[in-house]
Amino acid sequence: MANPEPTIYTLTNLTRSLENHFDNTFGNKTFWVKAELSKVNVSSGRRYIELVDSEKDNVTSKIQAIIWSNTYIAIKNKSGKIIDSILQAGNKVLIEVKIQYDKIYGLKLLIVDLDLSYSFGDVEKLKKETIDKLKKEMIFNDQKSIYMPVIAKRIALISSVDTSGYKDFVTELKTNNYYRNFIVKEFDSKVQGKAAIPQIIKAITSANEYDVDVIVILRGGGSKIDLNIFNDYKLCKAICESKLPVLTGIGHETDEVVADLVARKSLITPTALAKSLYLSVATFNTNLVNSYKALQVATNIQLRNKKEEFERTRKDLSINSTSILNEASQKLIHFKHNISDKLNNILNEHSHKLVINYDKVKLLSIDLIRHHELDLNSKLKLIDILNPKRLLNSGYSIATIDNKNILELDNIIGKEMKTETDKGIIYSKVTNIKKH
Repeated sequence: MANPEPTIYTLTNLTRSLENHFDNTFGNKTFWVKAELSKVNVSSGRRYIELVDSEKDNVTSKIQAIIWSNTYIAIKNKSGKIIDSILQAGNKVLIEVKIQYDKIYGLKLLIVDLDLSYSFGDVEKLKKETIDKLKKEMIFNDQKSIYMPVIAKRIALISSVDTSGYKDFVTELKTNNYYRNFIVKEFDSKVQGKAAIPQIIKAITSANEYDVDVIVILRGGGSKIDLNIFNDYKLCKAICESKLPVLTGIGHETDEVVADLVARKSLITPTALAKSLYLSVATFNTNLVNSYKALQVATNIQLRNKKEEFERTRKDLSINSTSILNEASQKLIHFKHNISDKLNNILNEHSHKLVINYDKVKLLSIDLIRHHELDLNSKLKLIDILNPKRLLNSGYSIATIDNKNILELDNIIGKEMKTETDKGIIYSKVTNIKKH
């Protein structure tokens, strides 16, 4: 059996059918949807938006949405300029949408309303989560323990050079009437949107490698949504772990962001932060001048008092020293006489003992010399008696073989024998031995 021929539709027929299906199924129904703004583009008053949803950092859905210009104006009239802060890539929103399918432009969501309270609630939630994490890690107050210079003249400035906050800060720092010789190392960084977070963190890390006194982070005014990046955990952790004191001048209306809470010092605007820096120098200079003047006055008073005290002491010393010197002189003379008498007595006593000992030593020496003289004479006589020449003169002779005395008679036949007499030496050869 042959397969039936398939029904063939034109693309227009298929898309029109889909269009009718969506109209009949959803019609004018609206749905409240939670999503994250991935992309936001503006053209001719319309907002073209890419919505995404994710789980564990993995995108699970994505769809295009649009806010028509008249809808945008209606929402803005109701919410004010805050709508522009919310409609930024990276923000999470709660929106009311219609589902629309167009045979040419495809499927998209039409945004008809926006719940502002949801976005603000998300800000407060992020803020609380960041504070809790930093406190759990016990680094929330680390900046408060970092030494803050009395005067900070070398500044690492983290901000966007195109913002009014940056311009206000630099202008205030360079045009004030108190102190202007600041050295500023600039780190140009975005300060709005999620893309700003890694840039600011990198700038904080880099600034810690420079020889500066403080790190300054600036941003002009903005809504809760605009400033929400300064509640980010990683950014605030970078501030906590900075080895240099971090000062913030983030323009906020009422509530502080977490970056303000963890910073070494925070002020409400960039201008106020600039003022605090140059006023610190001015105050230090004033205190230094006042301290110098006070020290000068105190020193003059001390010198005057010490001079008067010295003069009194000098007079007293002049009077007392004469009396003391006279008394000491008398004691010295008396001491001299006593020493002289005692020395004479000691010398006389030891002189007498020395004479007696000298006589004793003299007698003992004479006896010792005589004793040794007798001993020496007896030894000389003994030597004379034992002298071999004396024996030779008496008719005796001395015979040796090989210059050795003849103690044994064995093995000497044939050897030469030397016989010494008082008249001369006789050499002979041993031919025969007759033993006793």
